[in-house]
Amino acid sequence: MTGSRGYIGTILCPNLIDNGYEVVEFDKVIGDDILSKEALKVKAEDVDVIIHMAGVVGMKAVDDNPIMARNVHLIGTDNVLACGKKVIFTSVLGAYNNVKLVTEDVPVAPKHEYFTQKLHSENMVRRNYKNVVLRFGTLYGVSPMMRDDLLVHTLTREAVGGSIKIFQPDVMRPITNVRDAVSALIFFATSKNSGGLYNIVSRNCTKRSIAEIAAKVNNAELDVVDEVDSENRNYMVSTERVQMLGFSFSDDLVNSISEISKHYSQVLNKV
Repeated sequence: MTGSRGYIGTILCPNLIDNGYEVVEFDKVIGDDILSKEALKVKAEDVDVIIHMAGVVGMKAVDDNPIMARNVHLIGTDNVLACGKKVIFTSVLGAYNNVKLVTEDVPVAPKHEYFTQKLHSENMVRRNYKNVVLRFGTLYGVSPMMRDDLLVHTLTREAVGGSIKIFQPDVMRPITNVRDAVSALIFFATSKNSGGLYNIVSRNCTKRSIAEIAAKVNNAELDVVDEVDSENRNYMVSTERVQMLGFSFSDDLVNSISEISKHYSQVLNKV
């Protein structure tokens, strides 16, 4: 499991171990280097599946470290594939032009280097028909390695502070509960399902609907401001393909926002 100490990995790894699977971790936090092909081959020698999650996450992180990001995403992925094992790759939903319902067959139109690099990595992984690519919506949910830059987390943190400001409130956003992300990774890692590309999205909802739940949970004020989202994302995502395999989602947005609120309440009280 590359990226085992990250936002998803810190939930996924103990879950697999608790269910009797042996997990070999590969993460920079424990001294591993995704750019070392030999180090990867040594750790992957006896494994059946590689869950490849290591990456430079998000547009800002890629902008801040463009060369490192490209190396990690392209050379790192090539090194993983060189191990000769089945690979499950975690990807993202990029930008789409004039598309209201996104299926796995809709052409991707990346507008940022981060999405471009992830798409290149996807194409590398999919050269082997046995490999799996999972495209997640914007993730959310409490994790030991919490991320503060995610939409649901940002809105909830503001709500804990007493007020939320949102712009373009009625645009649709595909979001994915981290628990559903973990379940999907386990589903494909432990089953004999064929490879391919799958959208993993817990629900499609407007920014307003997320903010209203966060405001209600925290008794906060909600203010809509007249600004424009630079990313200009506004589409729904179909998950019919993965559900046809028998995978089901267990997302509970209200409960998740309550859990996220407790997390940020504790964080703010410590400051």
